Amino acid sequence: IETILIDRFQGNVDFKEDNWLGFAKSDFVAIVELKNITDLMQVGVVFGHDPESWVFLPENVSVSFSEDGTHFTEPVLAKMPFNPLLESDNNKRVEVITLDVNQPQVKYIKIHAKNIGKIPSWHRAKGLNAWILVSEVEVMEKTN
Repeated sequence: IETILIDRFQGNVDFKEDNWLGFAKSDFVAIVELKNITDLMQVGVVFGHDPESWVFLPENVSVSFSEDGTHFTEPVLAKMPFNPLLESDNNKRVEVITLDVNQPQVKYIKIHAKNIGKIPSWHRAKGLNAWILVSEVEVMEKTN
């Protein structure tokens, strides 16, 4: 589990493979430690969406940064290109949420993806716990 999010093996729409971490009802929160302190341009997080299997994209995603692992910046909130609660947005897919961060001196990245919690009322399993699936964290460093 320590390296599955940074192993460069992105999951695909066959969510039964080993490249996914799943969380029922709870949010996804992780702290990624980079090998070196670096200046970042972007952070991407790969999520799965398959409402038929009770798997929904997150409501929102935020990242914050630290040089020491203790003191983190204010979170940067992603612009979400979808609404996971809409019945019309129920096609099975892999979605990459990319945040432009332009953040200097980063050693640690804290990622928080908010689970929708309960399955929406339009779904046959309404009111039960929704799952969130995460496959990969992608980091793009600034180039000089």
